[in-house]
Amino acid sequence: MKTDVKTENENHNIVAVCKVMHDNNIGCVVVVKMQDKEKIPVEIITERDIVRVLGKLAIKVVSSKAGIYSQFIRLFEWLI
Repeated sequence: MKTDVKTENENHNIVAVCKVMHDNNIGCVVVVKMQDKEKIPVEIITERDIVRVLGKLAIKVVSSKAGIYSQFIRLFEWLI
């Protein structure tokens, strides 16, 4: 069992969370807030959470007849 839990500050954006997941080949990140120089966990964001949000955004944002891959690229560019 790994004990090296990856965290991200609550003030950072979802792209930072995705980067931590990608760089460390993990499926979730603990979101923390700093309180008196101590990390306090406030939330866990999973890959599934991100997919659900992207799915909802895709329905609202992408409405052209382009292929799935090009729709994904446009959605990703919109998020950045």
